[in-house]
Amino acid sequence: MLAVVPVLLLLLAAFLTWFLALIKVRPGSIWLIIAVMSTAAWGVLLLFGLRAPEPLMINEWLPGPHNFTSLIYSWTPQNWAIGFLVINLLTAVIFSEAKYLDSPDYIRKISGSLYLGAFALLAVMAGSPLSFVVAWSLIDLIEFGVLSVLIGQERSLVSAATSILFRGIGIFLLIFLTSVIPLDDFQTGSVVFTSSLWGVVIFLALFRMGVLPLFQPFQSSPAYQRGIVTILRLVPIATTFAFIQYILAAGQPVRLGGVWFTVTTIAILWGAVSWFAAANELQGRSYFIFTLAGFGLAALMTANPEALPGLAVVLISAGAGL
Repeated sequence: MLAVVPVLLLLLAAFLTWFLALIKVRPGSIWLIIAVMSTAAWGVLLLFGLRAPEPLMINEWLPGPHNFTSLIYSWTPQNWAIGFLVINLLTAVIFSEAKYLDSPDYIRKISGSLYLGAFALLAVMAGSPLSFVVAWSLIDLIEFGVLSVLIGQERSLVSAATSILFRGIGIFLLIFLTSVIPLDDFQTGSVVFTSSLWGVVIFLALFRMGVLPLFQPFQSSPAYQRGIVTILRLVPIATTFAFIQYILAAGQPVRLGGVWFTVTTIAILWGAVSWFAAANELQGRSYFIFTLAGFGLAALMTANPEALPGLAVVLISAGAGL
């Protein structure tokens, strides 16, 4: 249980946000409590970087002869770096949101950010296919709720539904992989990938990165763009980087070149040029994330997990400021 303490702290903070708002506690007092709890989660995760706790394992979670039987959440030197970047992003958003305490949607924005941050950590520390399915499903559910309740624009709802549909395809592709590959092979790192299965993995990662559709008409107000929209845009790709680390460690990957790598390279170059040519940083943010997604896919195709922490640093540090 110790491994999920940061997640539990963030979920408790989200619950307290709503409860304290219902009993009419002042927004400033609510913000202070949230800031303390998120900082505590940040501190706990920092300690986990020095000494990782025992994994949380729930075996035989679902009865029956199938591969969805184990929930595993753990911190490793590889996924901890991405998780720490995610908690840093969330903490920065919480502190920067203090200037919008008087806005009418403050409670919904900050609680949505907490839920997304908590489930993002859960996805980053996932250690089995079922763990990714559960965490990703929760992220998609919260995102659709945030966009429908908080932003509520018709164009946003259509775009959000399309984006979540693409990411749902990614979840179904993961379920397909798990149905054809024994669970023991995932846990022992002995998966034998064929070219076809590796192609499924690439499309799975692409769909889960949240770059399709490229342009999502979120609120243009800085109160949204610099806060919860930043989390909405960065969480899917950050958790996919964690999945790429996991799948590369699960077995012997198939190195792909030729058409696959050529298309990815062209996409990276197009994203980079479009980013530099954008009128401002907010218009260019979609291209920036698209470019980082391309580099993530390139790391997957070349079986280079060492590149992912560096890409995650660029994604969170630069992407949060765009």
